[in-house]
Amino acid sequence: MTKTIVSIDSQRLEAIQFCPCFFHYKFDLNLVPINTPDYLERGGLIHAMLAEYYILKKYRENWSKNNKNHQDVVQACINVGRYKGMRMQLDIAEVEETIEVFRQYTDLWENDSWYDIHSVEAVGAKILFEDKDLTILYEVKIDLVLRLQDRLVPVDHKHSKARRDPNQLSNQFKGYCWFMGSNNLIVNEIGFQKTVKPPDKFRRHVL
Repeated sequence: MTKTIVSIDSQRLEAIQFCPCFFHYKFDLNLVPINTPDYLERGGLIHAMLAEYYILKKYRENWSKNNKNHQDVVQACINVGRYKGMRMQLDIAEVEETIEVFRQYTDLWENDSWYDIHSVEAVGAKILFEDKDLTILYEVKIDLVLRLQDRLVPVDHKHSKARRDPNQLSNQFKGYCWFMGSNNLIVNEIGFQKTVKPPDKFRRHVL
């Protein structure tokens, strides 16, 4: 007898809850919009720079060996962002605004306590359900995993042009915690508000 293996993730769960027809178009037929919304492009760009930043920060002890400092690392991440931005539909002004937000973020959190980095954009799968006929795998891609007080804690970067508190019942957040066996998750808020000071738009929520 052939065993069925099904994989799900938070995006699929959200789509099923939102609209089964939408799920069918997106995940069964693999249909995508001709034009990517600006907020998704901005999110992709800020995530690319943050991923590069935390990969380099993971090996911070090597900076001085290579005659590099924090500003050199930030500039390297910005170079990655500009290269990625050239291949996006975003206007140049939007790309530069996103880079400025990234620069403000790294200036604010340069000397934070996030120095013990376990992984960046880690992917994985874990068995959610299994019997003789069916296995359901839950898949994740986690922006950042920190080791805090000998515990692994997942971190999710969230960008927005409006200040808002995170949804604690998010399938994504619950899925990350279940996958990691963690009771806590940190939502790293990246605010794009132009009139708000960095400490108020770069908040970190512990759920």
